[in-house]
Amino acid sequence: MRDQSISKGLILGAGGDMVLSKRREELFQFEFAGQVRRQCLKIISVSLEPAGKLLILTMKRMILISAVLIWCSIVAAKLGETVAQVETRYGKPTNIFKDPYSEWRTYEYQGYGVMVDYIEGKDLSEQFFFEEKHKITDAECIALAKEITGVTNVEWKLKINASEPRRKVWEAETSSAYFDRFSDGTAQLTINGKAFKDWLLATNIKKDEEKKKARLKRIEEDLKKPVKY
Repeated sequence: MRDQSISKGLILGAGGDMVLSKRREELFQFEFAGQVRRQCLKIISVSLEPAGKLLILTMKRMILISAVLIWCSIVAAKLGETVAQVETRYGKPTNIFKDPYSEWRTYEYQGYGVMVDYIEGKDLSEQFFFEEKHKITDAECIALAKEITGVTNVEWKLKINASEPRRKVWEAETSSAYFDRFSDGTAQLTINGKAFKDWLLATNIKKDEEKKKARLKRIEEDLKKPVKY
């Protein structure tokens, strides 16, 4: 069974620490989220299998690294871009999913699975899916994070949590990149900027307020009910 520890979002917790968003953890348990990941990995496998059979491991490694670096410098979508701008780079989506708060679109580009999180029509978070054969490196993760967030003039600092040995976190200013390696060798890189974190925090506050209002409404309704002796 695949490791289910990955989450599709982050929020600022007490003391400024980055913690997993409860909404994203719950949402990732839904069936469509698992289907998206399986679909992205299937696309990767089908698109790269023929080339993999023809190349020796050393050559394959060099080509995969080159593909990622070229992708970073030329076609990677940027946070803040519109749907039209993103799809000029990645092409038409393979799937579209929605909830009351945002919309996800999945893409396939050069054998990689990509998922973009749109909020009010803007790209605020991106996820990249890799098969075991990709052997994505730390340098490639940081290169993608820099290109997508535009944060290039400061150091991206690595943070590792002992309780999550398969996860690497890089942070720079208000942006972050989370790299999760699963037990089956597949991996996912999630890149978020300040706008996404601000939106997610505001959304969670709004949801908390909605819950409080709903709770107060239930109390008021209970108080109006006749008392039975």
